[in-house]
Amino acid sequence: IRDAQESRGLGDVYKRQGLYDLKNAIDSMEEKELVFGIPYGLGCRTGGGSWNIVYAIINEVFKDTQSDVRICRKSD
Repeated sequence: IRDAQESRGLGDVYKRQGLYDLKNAIDSMEEKELVFGIPYGLGCRTGGGSWNIVYAIINEVFKDTQSDVRICRKSD
């Protein structure tokens, strides 16, 4: 169980870094007020992450931006 917990923690670090990389790419663009979507459950199925954690990271990373970040769900 310890290895799984450590692995999950490392995965969260990678997800957070990936979202910060996305934010930095957006910040470097000329247009700052973008509208874009992030898939619901990003990194949570095969990536093994928790959506509650990923969603909190998304909110943390993009809280001070002018962009409109939308969570997109696939309709059935």
